[in-house]
Amino acid sequence: LEDYTRAMSENELINSLLDVPDKAQKVVGDTEVSVAATELEPGDLVAVRTGMSICIDGVVEQGRAMVNQATLTGEPLAVERSAGDDVFAGTVVEDGSILVRVRANTAQTKLRSIVSLVQAADSLKSEGQSHMEDLANKIVPWNFLLAGLVALTTRSLIKTSAALMVDYSCALKLTGSVAVMTAMSDAAKMGVMVKGAKYFESFAKADTIVFDKTGTLTEAQPRLACVLTTDGWSEDEVLRLSACLEEHFPHPVARAVVNAARERGLEHRERHAAVEYIVAHGIASSIEGRRAIIGSAHFVFEDEGARLESDIKERIELQMQGLSPLYLAVDGTVVGVLGIEDPLKAGVREAIADLYALGVKHVVMLTGDSERTAERIAREAGVDEFKAELLPEDKYAYVERIKGEGRHVAMVGDGVNDSPALGLADVGLAMGGGSDIAKEVADIILTDTDLAAIVRLRRMSQGLIDRLTSSYSKVMLTNSALLALGITGMITPQTSSLLHNGSTIAYSLGNAKAYLR
Repeated sequence: LEDYTRAMSENELINSLLDVPDKAQKVVGDTEVSVAATELEPGDLVAVRTGMSICIDGVVEQGRAMVNQATLTGEPLAVERSAGDDVFAGTVVEDGSILVRVRANTAQTKLRSIVSLVQAADSLKSEGQSHMEDLANKIVPWNFLLAGLVALTTRSLIKTSAALMVDYSCALKLTGSVAVMTAMSDAAKMGVMVKGAKYFESFAKADTIVFDKTGTLTEAQPRLACVLTTDGWSEDEVLRLSACLEEHFPHPVARAVVNAARERGLEHRERHAAVEYIVAHGIASSIEGRRAIIGSAHFVFEDEGARLESDIKERIELQMQGLSPLYLAVDGTVVGVLGIEDPLKAGVREAIADLYALGVKHVVMLTGDSERTAERIAREAGVDEFKAELLPEDKYAYVERIKGEGRHVAMVGDGVNDSPALGLADVGLAMGGGSDIAKEVADIILTDTDLAAIVRLRRMSQGLIDRLTSSYSKVMLTNSALLALGITGMITPQTSSLLHNGSTIAYSLGNAKAYLR
């Protein structure tokens, strides 16, 4: 009944966290009608505009928009979606307007499939008890049997009492529970919530650690990485003009450009005319009678026909490996390129090196981001394998495959898209700044987003295993010796009782010491 109630409450929470919007704007003829999302059927046409969530899986039939797909892919930046592209429930239109042809009803969306994967993963987890407590329970009847044999063979009440004064179960359970409680307490002090003692052991045994990229290894905050110039412009001039154009728009890339200009102390006066924002492409304006544009390569070169010598363009593309480029052009000539990155968190490379030193054999990064960006982050982080452009079910399938190869897998993530893999892994760790569903599914929650906390947790987990192993050996050896001495009459029952309880307290106090100082 406890297990059933727990499973039901977890699944109810998962479902409530993943609820799609209740209403949708259904297009009927030339009009729009607000209907319940659950009433939509495959083939219906739905209108979605800036700031609205998409409530169904479908295909864009008309329009263009920038869609934030972080719930599914973990990508920090919105992606362009136009006619013929797939869109999914739970994603959000940041800019633009699209008409979406419904492909599946709300009960069959990709976001809902995450729930099914999480529930399946949860059912695969073992519920085994710790070896020490299991052994302690099994030994109790043998203690009474031993006392009976002593009584029958010796006919001595004193020797029989000595056999009953010493048992293994008390010391095994007490020393083990104290070691675990101390580990739980120490973990809480360093901002880590472990949902059960067995997850310490699972993390200590993990030989493969799988990391999500966005928000786990990276900051998930776009930042200006570099400014490249052409046509005689300086970096400051390119950045100043770019910030002047971008400051009117609140999207993350625009904030990265404006913040970089502010950090360099680049002041700019309003010199341009009205700013025109072309959804999913870029910005256009007029400065002192000259047309200025900033945006994607497609917008600048194909839509606006801007010029840039082929050899310079190749050099820029080479230097922009792993970055998202913004091209700035004035009067049809590219004058500069801004490279935007999702920066690696401080200390990530050192933390991963420490994990290798602590016995981890394989570190993998899984991401929904592009191949080039993933390659750059993996190289900077010191990860020895990465997979890019993955959806939640792809991450789940990867973890399932390597578990099938016999690896002990720890998964670290922070988003809804990581939840199935977190649930399937031998132990799942959710970063503190992550989504509620990731924290619900994970076995361990870290309030700190610094990966150094994972290194400390690994050391603590290994320390707990060492203490449990050491306690088991000490208890079995000490109490076996006391039983032998008591049964042979070499010590009195009172002495054996004193030594038994005294050693139990001493071993427990030893296990109550802090793991990390």
